[in-house]
Amino acid sequence: KDPQPIVPRPPEGMSITGFRDPSPWKQGDWYYMTVGSGVAKVGGCVLLYRSKDLKSWEYLHELTSGAWNGKPTANPCDDGEMWECPEFFPLDGAHVLIYSTLGRVFWQSGVLDAETMKFNPQKTGLLDLDAFYAPKTQLDAHRRRILWGWIPERRPEAAMRDAGWSGMMSLPRVMNLDKDGTLRLRILPQSASLRSGIVPQDDSHSGILKTLRMASGEIMCSGAMGKSFEFTLSNGGSELLRVSYSAEKHTFVADGREIALQPTDVPTLQAFVDGSVIELILSERIGWTKRFYYPGTTAPDIEAWANGADVKMTAWEIEPISQNRLTTPA
Repeated sequence: KDPQPIVPRPPEGMSITGFRDPSPWKQGDWYYMTVGSGVAKVGGCVLLYRSKDLKSWEYLHELTSGAWNGKPTANPCDDGEMWECPEFFPLDGAHVLIYSTLGRVFWQSGVLDAETMKFNPQKTGLLDLDAFYAPKTQLDAHRRRILWGWIPERRPEAAMRDAGWSGMMSLPRVMNLDKDGTLRLRILPQSASLRSGIVPQDDSHSGILKTLRMASGEIMCSGAMGKSFEFTLSNGGSELLRVSYSAEKHTFVADGREIALQPTDVPTLQAFVDGSVIELILSERIGWTKRFYYPGTTAPDIEAWANGADVKMTAWEIEPISQNRLTTPA
């Protein structure tokens, strides 16, 4: 470890709200590095540096920036005055930037001018609707871009201390771009190795009902083009999550937001339930990660419902990584 910081201070003349989370890569003869930052009363930004030896760094310019929402908070990341955990990488013939701010993770896709090292964002969107933050990516042996996120808690600090742990990592998500630069996400296909058996269907109700024992299972639900449907997860009658698909608009509605699909997108969702977390991907367009809690040390059964014409749903039991993964200690 070098006893001296390689970049001891932010660029001169900038009223910086933060300066952290470096992410380097090699491109041609240069090493480049992004740093999460922001300018007071202006908005978050990503700073770009370059180096020949990974020790002496030259500041170039802002790779891209955003607008502050004008509502000051104690943490500038909560109001868009600071961007953290940026990462910049090539993907499917374009470039993608991910960054975290306003309690969410955003993506931008566009074109990088390799001569000027200026990034021209052309599309942007959310990676996830709720409990998913500060992700990082890797390239696997097949050169796939794999995204891993932090799933924070949604309970008081006292409850976390009682449980003895806080937060977890998400399931790995494969990232791709469509030809028009729209992001596509899917759970890593190897996750199918967690399946241990098919969950039977309960035929005593209208629609499709699957019961995930002890809050553990995977669900695949698909609708038909031109047919609306609804999907819910509940715990003993208490609704945990509801998603509806509008055939007229070709959109999902989740967490109060409309998620527009591409014309050729089939309305599908994939969900994993494990202990106190739900990870859901909507038509490979956006994630929705939810936390839920319950008293005691035994995870409850979770009911998955699908209602609508020509809707189909399959569910699998999955093998927990451990038997003591629940939200409170035994």
